[in-house]
Amino acid sequence: MTEKRLSNGCFRKIEDAIVRAYFKYKGHASARRMSSEIGVARRTFYHHHKAVAYVIPDYEEYIYKRYCKVVLRYLKNSKMTVKGLYERTLIFILRERKVFKILVRAKDKEIFSRMVFRLKDCMDELNGLHGNTKGIYEIYSGEIAEIIFLWGKEGFPEGRMEGVLDDIVQVTLAMRVNLTKLNVYRVGSAR
Repeated sequence: MTEKRLSNGCFRKIEDAIVRAYFKYKGHASARRMSSEIGVARRTFYHHHKAVAYVIPDYEEYIYKRYCKVVLRYLKNSKMTVKGLYERTLIFILRERKVFKILVRAKDKEIFSRMVFRLKDCMDELNGLHGNTKGIYEIYSGEIAEIIFLWGKEGFPEGRMEGVLDDIVQVTLAMRVNLTKLNVYRVGSAR
């Protein structure tokens, strides 16, 4: 997916419509049925996706690329805290709640794990970590993804965000304690 398509508003509208139609017809979706449902030619559908089976993987890729752009902005912020980092992540999810509701319905936790793992460099920098932290991040990104996934089952209500953020910060604190035990954490440099 090119950057030009990612920033194209028309592409986004068609993409949303395709995904809605995909879930409406579930296992009985065909390119013909979906394109007639959303009012575009089949050729337009195939311009966006190779086949109906690619709708969800393509959509995940789309939202993940947008998220990666947001994370790059976080990296430039020198006053970021661990809590602030996760808060901005949840705000991004709230803004895109329609997309994430679809992914939760599809029982796809993988995108949440990838999103959390994408914060690894920010977390290392914030916590003054050194050494190979990849393994421990894989474990904790899965735990945090589970928290976000369960929040999503309730439809991402904004009033629950603070509680979800507290749960995530608790997991992050546990990670920091375990990293200290492994002597991977450099004391005195965390914010």
